[in-house]
Formats: sequence, C-alpha cells, structure tokens
Amino acid sequence: MAERTEHGQERHQEDDRPTAEAFQDQAHPREVYHDVDSGYMIYVGAHGRTHVFTPDGRHHTSFRNDQTQSSTTRPIGTLDSSPTTGVAMAKRLSERAVASVRLLVLELSEDELMVLAAALTMLLKEGDDRAVEAQSGASREEVEAILEDLRTFLKQPTRQSMTS
Repeated sequence: MAERTEHGQERHQEDDRPTAEAFQDQAHPREVYHDVDSGYMIYVGAHGRTHVFTPDGRHHTSFRNDQTQSSTTRPIGTLDSSPTTGVAMAKRLSERAVASVRLLVLELSEDELMVLAAALTMLLKEGDDRAVEAQSGASREEVEAILEDLRTFLKQPTRQSMTS
C-alpha cells in the first residue's frame, strides 16, 4: 500500500476529499507541478482533483480545484510539454503577485534567452516607437531595458553549482 503523511491520513478519512483517486491520478496526471520551495509535487487529475505529494513520494493532501479555488490559487509550474509543439521549452517554476504585478520564476535555456534577445533586437530595429508598443505592449524604453537585462544575463559566467 502506498504511504500517506499523518495529514494525508486525516484527509483520507474525510468524505469530501478525492483522496481515493490520489495514486491513480499520480500515475496518470493531466497536469504536473513542482513546488520548488517545498519540493512537493502536485498532480491534477480528472474533474479538478488535485493531489499533493511530499518529496519522498508520500501522499499529503487532496482537494478539488473548483472555480473558487482557481481564482485565488495559481499553478506553480507545469512540467508538461508545450501542447502546440510537443517540445518542452520554458518552465514556470513559481509565481507570486507583488502589488498589481505578477512575478514569474521561469527556467529558460541560454538558447531560449538568445532567441528572446534576438526578437527584441529585431523589434527595436524595425519598428518605430508606436509599432514597438503595439507589438510588445511596452514602451521602447521598457523593451530596451528588458533587452539589456537579457544581455547581462547572457554575459554572466556559468555558475559553479550548475557545472557540478
């Protein structure tokens, strides 16, 4: 039998929790998320059944992700491939709101950053201020600042921890 945390055992005793489907949905999820802070894995099954597992694989809790919850709870990062290309590209690892700004923590390859930098460079070279804002939703100065940030990231040496 698969293991549950003490909290998971308590939730399993509640009639309103979809805990009985936790291990089935873990084996065949519709969506998979990873909480980088806690290490927990979140598996979403059919009908919004959502299950949280500890880093060591024990079932911790389950709930139904209905409209009320989804308006206040944001996914923390999909591990699935892109539905349009079938190729995994950038991964959203987490997000949070600060004031009215949505901040995302993304995992991007160096090649993906280079593509973004090239696209922004082309936009700035080929468009006037109005075209830049119409196509990007940001002013020329904002796009230039983003491009400078990307170039700064690309110039930084590889961190030692990444190579070991």
